[in-house]
Amino acid sequence: MFIDNIQATDKNRIDFYDVTNTKRNYPYTAAGTISFNTNLVNDSSAIYKMFFTTNPAGDYGTASGIIVSGISAPISGMIGGQSSITFDFNYDSNNQGGRTPATDANVTVVAIGLNTAQFVSTTATISRSVSNTISLVSTLERNYSNT
Repeated sequence: MFIDNIQATDKNRIDFYDVTNTKRNYPYTAAGTISFNTNLVNDSSAIYKMFFTTNPAGDYGTASGIIVSGISAPISGMIGGQSSITFDFNYDSNNQGGRTPATDANVTVVAIGLNTAQFVSTTATISRSVSNTISLVSTLERNYSNT
């Protein structure tokens, strides 16, 4: 028997044993939270994306920049009025664009809205932890009018 669909923050604490009594574990899953300030939360058009800051196949800010893949989906999307969004990352196995698995991942997270949130970016490191935190604080959009 095998148990699946376990929360990302619990996968690292569960041991399985096969019929030969050999211990088996999931690859380490790093997890964390991206927090957004009021300007991003209140902007119904606000989006976010997480890129690798340094990657052999393409860095953030280049045409070949790579969006970081979570366990089941890319780490990007609509903010949708949420003050924070959780993410998971296959720390031990993710080799996107030639990344070395089981090493800390330097990332750049960007966000932008239309009505209240200007473009913002921040760099962070996803470490072998389930408490990675990244904050995005956007200034109030005073130049663009989406009318």
